[in-house]
Amino acid sequence: MKTISTQLIFLLAFIFLSTISYSQASCDNYDQQMSEIDGHLQKYPVDYNMVLMQLEKIKENCPDKAEEVDTKIQEVTAKQKAKIAKARKEAAEAARKRRAADMARRKALEEQPRQKQQMDRTKGLFASQGKYDQAASRVSSTGIYDNFPGYVGFYTIGLDNRKFEAPKAMQSFPEESGVIDIDICIEKNGNVVTAKINTSNTNISTELWHQRLIEHAKKFKFDPAEGPKQCGTIRYLFKKI
Repeated sequence: MKTISTQLIFLLAFIFLSTISYSQASCDNYDQQMSEIDGHLQKYPVDYNMVLMQLEKIKENCPDKAEEVDTKIQEVTAKQKAKIAKARKEAAEAARKRRAADMARRKALEEQPRQKQQMDRTKGLFASQGKYDQAASRVSSTGIYDNFPGYVGFYTIGLDNRKFEAPKAMQSFPEESGVIDIDICIEKNGNVVTAKINTSNTNISTELWHQRLIEHAKKFKFDPAEGPKQCGTIRYLFKKI
């Protein structure tokens, strides 16, 4: 398991290799020695230097097997180099990820003042028109509406500060900055009975968005009020940052 310390792994490897049954004076058990080393290479996290040391001892004791042992030494050396290269690559990748994470954090910190400035500037565009009552989801007739995606708002004109409930926010908006005015009329129960584009101040010419905002305006629900039908304008503002 990965939780086993490196020192413990090396100790186990040393104990295992110490038990390899080779003779200092003969090469009778050469095959057994090589088999045990092969088993060790397959089974344990390897200390390659220790394995190479054992192979050199076997080569010394079995001179007639020197060529075969040299082949095994080359194989173990290649594995050792591959292990070192892999460790270096993993260390380099970990360092690269740390640098990327640090850079992302620094960039995020650097972006915060700019993003706040943009948000404050955008809010300021609408703040002069009134206040948004989030608790009741109701807005005065000169209020702002912040639920559109992006930097978008609207306010009403000529409706005598009449409060309303806004419809669900749209999930997209024009790919340009500008104004679209929708003229509406409200009956005494607060329902919008007519809605049409006002071209005098509208400077976004996309017909699709004219129709979408006409349909959106029809869904507003205003407070009931006694008296005749009341008319005014919903001005939608779009600011693409």
